[in-house]
Amino acid sequence: MDHFSGGGPSQLDGLKIRYASSYGDILATFGATPVALSLTKSYEALDSGLIDCTQAYGYLVKPMKLNEVANNFVIFDAGTLQSFGLVMNLDAFEALSEDTQAELLKLGRELTEYNASAVRKSNQGAIAGFAATEDDGVKVSYLTSTAKTDLQEASNEQIDKWLKEAEQAGIDGQSLLDAYKTLLAENLKKYGES
Repeated sequence: MDHFSGGGPSQLDGLKIRYASSYGDILATFGATPVALSLTKSYEALDSGLIDCTQAYGYLVKPMKLNEVANNFVIFDAGTLQSFGLVMNLDAFEALSEDTQAELLKLGRELTEYNASAVRKSNQGAIAGFAATEDDGVKVSYLTSTAKTDLQEASNEQIDKWLKEAEQAGIDGQSLLDAYKTLLAENLKKYGES
């Protein structure tokens, strides 16, 4: 990741980047070449030059030894890619008492919040500790407000594309998006942005 110092998305032009989710399409908007690759193969891919950059949470950098093959960590802060779900047969769920159903839904929300808090704490701790030693220090860079705006505009294009696909599939994507934005605003108010 030596090519990218946090100045802005234009510095992604020409870079081969291992991506996750729809970020590949967003990165391609700025001239990057998205590479579909498992995160577990990032070390070898960075070391061999197959890729220039990889997306990863901060808390995974040292356990996966990515700091041995990359010395810059750019914080995009564009949202999390992880999800955590427990699935239950609807008939089995509806066979439970209303109190038990309510308790399961409450516990599900608590588990999600606990998991998000733990991941966030681990991530922030890892990022704070990157430059702790000279031997394995990782330079941390942040996007400028202009760069964040550029990324948001590229993200909006992907959202518009998804809304059209949802509509074609008979799904009310706008209602889902509105509900998501409402929940996001509530959680940002509750937990903050950092």
